[in-house]
Amino acid sequence: MKNQNPEIHIVNAFSLSMLKNPRNALIEFRRISPEEARELLSGERAVHYIRHQSTLSLIQQLAGRQLEAGGSIYEYQPGHIVIMAVLINPARGQEVETRIEDIAFYRIIVRELEME
Repeated sequence: MKNQNPEIHIVNAFSLSMLKNPRNALIEFRRISPEEARELLSGERAVHYIRHQSTLSLIQQLAGRQLEAGGSIYEYQPGHIVIMAVLINPARGQEVETRIEDIAFYRIIVRELEME
């Protein structure tokens, strides 16, 4: 029997270059709570694209497990569940102590549109 659990991908940014056909898509960013992010990250396969170690550590604490490293570039595939985790007040060029309250979570929903 085929596994019906979707892959969860957590990123720290989302750009059009992550889509194969960006001109025919609607992208929705829905703010979610850390608890909702935790629930989504409890899926069978969760892959991260987070390089900032303290942010990754917090997200893994939230998930209650180690997340699989996804490599350098994320490419959206239909069926993926995408969570974006961003610092609310980033301190560029500084190493700061990050808390879960410092991270905003968004669920990214991609709808491919058929154009006439």
